[in-house]
Amino acid sequence: MFSISEVVNHLTHSKNGKERLIFLIKASAFTQDNIANFVSFTFTDKTKNHCNKIKISLENNLYNIEFGYLVGQSYKQKSFIKGIYHLKQYFEYETGLTVTC
Repeated sequence: MFSISEVVNHLTHSKNGKERLIFLIKASAFTQDNIANFVSFTFTDKTKNHCNKIKISLENNLYNIEFGYLVGQSYKQKSFIKGIYHLKQYFEYETGLTVTC
């Protein structure tokens, strides 16, 4: 099963990934959808790509990552990459935020 804790722990290379994301990038609104097989969360730290939401899905043991900007009910996708394994490197490259201490 694909879970929030599994994904955020992989993203932060730690066992307490959710708490680390809350502390480091002010992450919130963690959501998991078992039918569509994705997790998502929002964050408030300023990013180089001006996004504040990430959606991570799993397909054939590789991750798909979508970055977007959410304001109220309006959502705009900023970037999407398919078929990666190293979440941390791509997240840090795309946003300019560090997710490890």
